[in-house]
Amino acid sequence: VLVVMSSSTASSLLTGTLERKTKYTKKWTNRYCTFDSVTRHLTYAEGEQGTPKGTMIVSKVIRVSEARDGVAAGELNVILFDGHLVNTGGAASKGDEGASGASSGNLEQWSFKVPADQFETWYETVRRSLATAGLMDPTILDYQCQGLPFAKVPLEFLYKFSLLEKAIIYTFTPVRFAEFTSASSHTLSDGIVIVGDKSVYVFRRNADVVRCTPITNVKGIHYDKGSHACVLEMTAPEADFIFDCGVGLEEFKHALCVQYRALSQGKHLPVHPITSTKLDDVATSGKFRGMHDPEYKLQVTSPTSKSRLKTALDQYEKQEGVKFDPQSHRARVKSKPQASSAGSNAAADAGGASSPSQNLPDGPLVRLLTHLKLTQYASMLLKQHVDLDVLQCMDVTDLDTFGVKSRDHAQTILDAANNSTLVASMQAGGAAPPVAPTAQTSSSPSAVAVKPVIQLSDDDDDLDAIIAASPRNKVAAPVIILDSDDDDDLDLLPPVSAASPKKTPIILDDDDI
Repeated sequence: VLVVMSSSTASSLLTGTLERKTKYTKKWTNRYCTFDSVTRHLTYAEGEQGTPKGTMIVSKVIRVSEARDGVAAGELNVILFDGHLVNTGGAASKGDEGASGASSGNLEQWSFKVPADQFETWYETVRRSLATAGLMDPTILDYQCQGLPFAKVPLEFLYKFSLLEKAIIYTFTPVRFAEFTSASSHTLSDGIVIVGDKSVYVFRRNADVVRCTPITNVKGIHYDKGSHACVLEMTAPEADFIFDCGVGLEEFKHALCVQYRALSQGKHLPVHPITSTKLDDVATSGKFRGMHDPEYKLQVTSPTSKSRLKTALDQYEKQEGVKFDPQSHRARVKSKPQASSAGSNAAADAGGASSPSQNLPDGPLVRLLTHLKLTQYASMLLKQHVDLDVLQCMDVTDLDTFGVKSRDHAQTILDAANNSTLVASMQAGGAAPPVAPTAQTSSSPSAVAVKPVIQLSDDDDDLDAIIAASPRNKVAAPVIILDSDDDDDLDLLPPVSAASPKKTPIILDDDDI
């Protein structure tokens, strides 16, 4: 039973029967719970008329799938509450954590299993109460990139998509989409469409990846307000994506347009009307490309993790002395002179040297770029609060969004940033060790060596990017993962189709999976 009371005398009380894990026996036991969104008091008792056995002033709430790895299917609807205990003076039953007798002010965590139909109500009510009080980590709560709130994976999909709870995603939209077996033949499949921070993802309901498209590769969106059918027009060689969305299409379209504008330096994503409201009619109209070009290959990159964003926010606060506020930051950026930005970007793209008159502050990043003769990127990266620590968390795609459009330059910078000897020298302010030149023995494309893509992974966010290399001679490179965490890191790796060359990941793994 779920009751929400709101009046002048009863200030927004949320009540209901939840299952609570006891402290010692670890068993789930029914408890009647009450949460006051004004005082943030969470109280539980054995029954609706029973004496309260524990009260907590909540300071943090988190879904268990965000906090832990390997959550069992039966516990995905668990919410974790952190807070300080309050002495209620009531009698305690054996095994109840936070019961009467605990010292006032003790910090504990309570686990409650919430019925599926009440899960979102409890989570959002407590979340909004904490937001009003200015509590919790903004990367988990109300931080917004480009004004977009983070999306949550619905409870019904958490078992298959729990990894995405730790990623920056803006939509999680169930859809039905057209899959073409030939130019004139297609089938309809159920899937999920997600707008991430850099890419649009299409998953099957079993979490297999169907599409991973950089947002800037979307040429336009075809849809009409009130219609369920929609088409994403893609840049060749990728086929257009034709789908039907019963709920959430407006939110999807808005998030995609906002992220496109952010990643394309202010350009607007073209929006076109659609001629039919039925998925089958759109798929058979012949106006859109249903088949990929022969050279198309699926390459999957993971969305940025919230932990990486937290690192960037912490770095911003350290440098600026204030917490990051999106609106204030955007206003500050707009107020700065932009007259020379176009020329600077053009010089950066062309690979030209920076102007001798450019006054750059001394620091490890500037020293590194000076050593690499790539100081044209220094001012751009410094303005975006990038340092060597942040560089070590980035990839080529990240640097592209930060303005380093040359993939060769981006890879050179990343290789240097991950060279511990070179970084130590830059941080110490000394001269850099000599770097052997990388000369090509032949101008022929076939002479370019194929290097494996090596991922050094020891994190705990389960979102290690597995990025396929694209050497000029188009010979597939193996993916090698040096792994020391406790996840299998292959949840976002797409299955290899029979039509494409097989690329076998080589995993050197020391975990227990």
